[in-house]
Amino acid sequence: HYDQLWSATRRTHDLLMSMQARSDAHFIGWGVPPGMLGDGNHGAPPYDFFSNQGWLGINGRKGIGMLWGAVDLLARQGAKARTLVHAQVPPHVAAELLGVKPPSPRGLEWRCETVPPPGLYHLGRVAVQPSILEGLGLTLVEAMAAGAPLITTDAPPMNEFVTPETGWLVPVKEWRAREDPIAFQEAHVAPEDLARVMIDAL
Repeated sequence: HYDQLWSATRRTHDLLMSMQARSDAHFIGWGVPPGMLGDGNHGAPPYDFFSNQGWLGINGRKGIGMLWGAVDLLARQGAKARTLVHAQVPPHVAAELLGVKPPSPRGLEWRCETVPPPGLYHLGRVAVQPSILEGLGLTLVEAMAAGAPLITTDAPPMNEFVTPETGWLVPVKEWRAREDPIAFQEAHVAPEDLARVMIDAL
């Protein structure tokens, strides 16, 4: 039905290759146009961490549960870290998804608004995207294009973009199958592991 299949991530390309689509499947990579998200020279960021959570995604796939838990742990440990979440939904929606009561943990601030490029990535010293599932991983690449080092999940495609020079990877604690027929499982990290990596980043 197709002349060619172009894959933006190696994970998807590997899947297509395993399905004997060798002649039609091509890895093209994924990127952001240079300069679209600024040049990285925005002065000192007011926040330690920044996370682009969108509309949170099915099952909170952007990792808001892990981030919420990690920020709470940092606050309980006396860390003075400030984390900004940019989302398309208000924090009470996240609390409802997670089954917790508002307000959000101390040190976690929320902005719910539409912001054109270059967005708000420059407001944090480090981008934190503990995704449990990504298709393209756009927010990860955008954050890095904006000049931010990245904390993300040590699972594809999230870990395809991170090297020791560009960020930190959080180990997967649990793999979960999805209820829908998507080909990839969810990769969940533990909030305590994420908190530890965030401290390392600080």
